[in-house]
Amino acid sequence: MLKKILLFIVVIVLLWLAIALVRVRIFSHRAGAIIRSTVPFERAGKSTQKILILGDSLAYGTGTSAPAKSVAGLVASNYPDATVVNKSVNGKRTPELAKEVEDLNEKYDLILIIIGGNDILRPWLSLNDSGKNLDAIYTAASKHATKVVALTTGNLRYTTFFLWPLNYYFGARSIELRNHAVQTAATLPNVTYIDLVTRNKTVPFDHLKESPDHLHLSDDGANYWYQAIVDSKAL
Repeated sequence: MLKKILLFIVVIVLLWLAIALVRVRIFSHRAGAIIRSTVPFERAGKSTQKILILGDSLAYGTGTSAPAKSVAGLVASNYPDATVVNKSVNGKRTPELAKEVEDLNEKYDLILIIIGGNDILRPWLSLNDSGKNLDAIYTAASKHATKVVALTTGNLRYTTFFLWPLNYYFGARSIELRNHAVQTAATLPNVTYIDLVTRNKTVPFDHLKESPDHLHLSDDGANYWYQAIVDSKAL
């Protein structure tokens, strides 16, 4: 009887692994296609106002149908005459951005930062180190901008990318990095952290607000993030 139970458990685990691997392969293939087709939002302005976009694929706009519908594009719509420079890169992590911000030498009216998701997705990376990187990033940005708007990600527990129980693990990592970000932003008067991890447990990561790869934002998802920024009065 015990052998039958153990065999049943092994079969279930192997089935789970097979399904998980197939899903990851399918979603990763979709992500590659989305990344190749995405162009970040940038604009030559008509005024002296300048906006800098920094971060990962969510700052780049990956997953949305057009640059103007990305989080960066929607935020820039509040500054219609401003020059917008987008230096975000798909796959960028906090240590890379921490080094990049050391070289900032201009003053901006607004810096939008979306970073941290790729740290969360890599279990071998220490989020304590990521938190230190966020401290360096936010501090450096605050010296080069009138306003800094910072985001990490939503709560990955609720993305359909991950099967149970992995979704709970990555949800916990989302909260851990969010806590680091909140703590750092609280010490910098011109930095506003937009808390999308605890703002609403079911969005932006539900089937209506994810892109087809289930990790990036659709147009609806980007608009939700933008509305969160507007509601915070950070702009």
